[in-house]
Amino acid sequence: MGVRNVSISLGRGQADVLLSEESPASEASLRRAVDASGFTLRSIEMPEGG
Repeated sequence: MGVRNVSISLGRGQADVLLSEESPASEASLRRAVDASGFTLRSIEMPEGG
């Protein structure tokens, strides 16, 4: 899927996902993966140029 690392903070209700530069995951595939896991995606933030 193009994911290199995932860090989850239950206290903040946040997951940080580091995408692979070689084949990054699309926003649509990330949304499907979160939904299929039974969670609610509130937002996707990407750094400038990313």
